[in-house]
Amino acid sequence: MDDVKTRAQRQIIEVAAEILERDGAQAVSTRSVASAAGIRAASLYQYFGDKDGLLTALAIHGFELYLADKQALAHTGDPVADMRRGWDAHVEFGLRRPAFYLLMYGTNRPERRPPAAEEANALLLRFLD
Repeated sequence: MDDVKTRAQRQIIEVAAEILERDGAQAVSTRSVASAAGIRAASLYQYFGDKDGLLTALAIHGFELYLADKQALAHTGDPVADMRRGWDAHVEFGLRRPAFYLLMYGTNRPERRPPAAEEANALLLRFLD
């Protein structure tokens, strides 16, 4: 049962991500996502609680994409070069996925940062170490 729920949530997130990247965060509404996913809005609320829950799940998805890019960077043995490559990857992500970047980093409520944000920060601190 949990696999079915997880698959459904993943599909909804992917639909919401398409809307986010195509039309921006203002277009991501429970109604637009439910319609595009072919589900009832009540189902979306069951999975995510409300629009904030959906946006949080989207931000987490964004951080998963971001971290996959960052973790693919191999250490060169040159910490300055590694920092530059890490920064370049960060900027590249923002340029490639501006709506995700804004959703992930543009919040005025830092207490609501997704847990994946902490993982991204830890990755940066490891590079600095």
